[in-house]
Amino acid sequence: MRPQRGLNRLVLAVALGGTLVLVLSACSSGGVENGKWWLERGSQIGAETVRIDLRVGFVGCAEHEVTPDQIVGHTVEYTATEVVIAVQLDRPRHSNACGGAFASGQPLYTIELEEPLGTRRLMRLVGNLAPSPAVEYNY
Repeated sequence: MRPQRGLNRLVLAVALGGTLVLVLSACSSGGVENGKWWLERGSQIGAETVRIDLRVGFVGCAEHEVTPDQIVGHTVEYTATEVVIAVQLDRPRHSNACGGAFASGQPLYTIELEEPLGTRRLMRLVGNLAPSPAVEYNY
């Protein structure tokens, strides 16, 4: 009999839907994420740059202020054409509630590169998105 086949698809769809709910609920229960970051205002980035000052924020909630102790660390990936920086943040539980507006701006975080930037593009890795060009802090 073929009706069983349709039932199997329904069970699979419900199971996948349940997985999606679990994944989405896990996002708001803490954990580590690649935060968003901006170059500090007035940064002079050039071929000789080895020190980069950043402002750091959470991806999901623009009004939730990051505290310095929530910055877990960073990664820097060097390629022939790019230097890609990701800053890892310890996301607070129930962060969808969002804290108050920025009281003192985003925390300043300094990264020392292992080698000068040279002619490579400075890129930022934010969340699970593809790397994008670094931009200056404008808040």
